[in-house]
Amino acid sequence: MLGSDATGSPRFEPLDFPAVFLTLGSRWAVGQVRHGDETDLSLFVAPAAELGTPGITWTPVCGRDDMVTAFAIRGDEIHLLTSRGAPRGRVVRTSLAHPDLASAAIVYEPESALADAVAIAADAVYVGITDRPTLGVVRVPHDEPAQAMRLTIGDDERSVRRGITPAARPRSPTPGKTSSRAPSSSSPRASRRRLGSAVAAAAPAASSSAARSPTGPTCSRRRTSGSAAPT
Repeated sequence: MLGSDATGSPRFEPLDFPAVFLTLGSRWAVGQVRHGDETDLSLFVAPAAELGTPGITWTPVCGRDDMVTAFAIRGDEIHLLTSRGAPRGRVVRTSLAHPDLASAAIVYEPESALADAVAIAADAVYVGITDRPTLGVVRVPHDEPAQAMRLTIGDDERSVRRGITPAARPRSPTPGKTSSRAPSSSSPRASRRRLGSAVAAAAPAASSSAARSPTGPTCSRRRTSGSAAPT
């Protein structure tokens, strides 16, 4: 479907890692290409019905120069987290039928924090933000993007969602439940994965699951979980 020897597939370099994502409620398949350890993604789109057929055509959505690090899908639209022309990151929206990043609508752009994760639920787009040392989530309603609102998440609740137990706040184990453990790695990549999980957990009635690579949610400093499931 998407690979060096696949019919109709884009051309790949030796360190490129392709994956195909499908989302409930969308008729499109999104091809993601990770370029080694780079955070910027290349994305392609094709009708899901054409997967596995010799006539499949992958249309480019964005390339490495577009500085897209995360995506989320809703029906015939794709939301992209990009830092091109936006040092703090912004979420933009374009059509999957006719992707055009140059004219994509701006969904959300933070004024002071860093946008570094995105997820989609039935009611809104949820954007993960970092306002050091605080992690937060902004809810952007689908029909009223101007009504973006930062959600309040309790410290303990947010920490549990990130897979962390606050060092200065010991927790008593709950019967029948596994207690949270400190992360095995404190690397930036581990922190980004936890933030992607926080965004996915904050989105109620999610219409699709967080997009995951073999190593976790596709989120980075300006990367997040795209709302899709890999094939």
